[in-house]
Amino acid sequence: MSPTIRLTPEALRALGEGVCRLRDGDFDDHQAADKVVEVMAGMGYVLTGYRFESRDRLLVVSHLHCNGADRDILTEVENGHVRYLADGFGPGVRDPELLGDWSHVRDSSDVAVRRMADEIRELRRPRDG
Repeated sequence: MSPTIRLTPEALRALGEGVCRLRDGDFDDHQAADKVVEVMAGMGYVLTGYRFESRDRLLVVSHLHCNGADRDILTEVENGHVRYLADGFGPGVRDPELLGDWSHVRDSSDVAVRRMADEIRELRRPRDG
């Protein structure tokens, strides 16, 4: 029988924000913890340390953050186009100075992050074959 998983209101709110942190002692047994990881993976989240993050957000960070592992893959024009899809400072920001500000990307809604990730995947498709 699978363990029952109950998420606190704080955990549910964190999931809605695309991030959920786990602490030592959150689960009494490893079976329950493993089930949470399995369920979250099915919802598009990855466990990094004690933190669940959406795959889309991880992709965006790796390509658009100044220290991202894939920051050199997109051209400057492509990078700007993807950043235009962000909504951290509100939708439709065109000011180059604001588009280049990391917090515009970082503070974007989940919908905007999904759009940015989809665009990155589309831009990478010809390169990745």
